[in-house]
Amino acid sequence: MNKSEITSTLKSNYSEFIDFINNLSKEDFEFSPSGKWSAGQQLSHLVICSKPLVQVYSMDASTLQQTFGSIERPKHTYEDLIELYKTKINEGGKAPEKYAPQITGFDQKVMLCSTLEKLIKDLNTAIDRFSEEELDTLVIPHPLLGKLTLREMSYNAIQHVKVHLQSSKNNLLHPAT
Repeated sequence: MNKSEITSTLKSNYSEFIDFINNLSKEDFEFSPSGKWSAGQQLSHLVICSKPLVQVYSMDASTLQQTFGSIERPKHTYEDLIELYKTKINEGGKAPEKYAPQITGFDQKVMLCSTLEKLIKDLNTAIDRFSEEELDTLVIPHPLLGKLTLREMSYNAIQHVKVHLQSSKNNLLHPAT
């Protein structure tokens, strides 16, 4: 995906998630199957994860290079990144504690949806500042996947929201599992 496709897909995927959340009743928003996050917690998790992304993408290229260095491996395609993520999850990978949400009440829904929408808008603005080459050469750390290029981290953000939308839907369709 090029930069324009990345920002368009981020906007679309996060809008789909926010629309889903906005249409949930209090009961569905707060419903938490045994051991799983509620839809509200899924929303809160995405806000928690998006904040540092916006911060790091807001850094200038030279600061990113000095802070995080570079990689010595072939670049991942979008499909490669999805497979890498699935492998890590299947190996027992989970969100580090600092990215785990607290109980999220229905009264937080509007504020969290608004916050997430703004964060994705800010992320897209930050992505647009980088050249296509910089997206492939500058790296930042992912807590589960290691160093990723800015483009790869963008792919991760695109996939991440899809995972949490599907989890939210599945939890409501199969509440007993």
